[in-house]
Amino acid sequence: MEDIVINNQLGNVIQSTAQVLEDAIDTKNNVKIDYSQIIIKDISDTSAILSAKTDSKDYKGDIGVNFKIQIGLDQLEYQYNEGGATTILGFAPGFVPSYGTNIVVSTSLYHSEG
Repeated sequence: MEDIVINNQLGNVIQSTAQVLEDAIDTKNNVKIDYSQIIIKDISDTSAILSAKTDSKDYKGDIGVNFKIQIGLDQLEYQYNEGGATTILGFAPGFVPSYGTNIVVSTSLYHSEG
């Protein structure tokens, strides 16, 4: 696996699900892995392990990957308040956060009307 997954630092992802991690691995490494031959296991909120299945024809061994869960405004429901402050109401319909998902609020959520 180490010769395929050269970059195991995936950066920011929105969820720690197998599908999201597969997309991030392929993108970061500019490859298209055949995930029918791979098991993604021990998924946490910061890391996971890719292991070749015992009957894999193309892959051998395993490798760990690391990431950070970070969600964007499109995964949140929010409203603008008087004075330009923003209130986060919760997660957008259909968005299921991973365990350990943190919401980081910064002053960039302020807006001005006009």
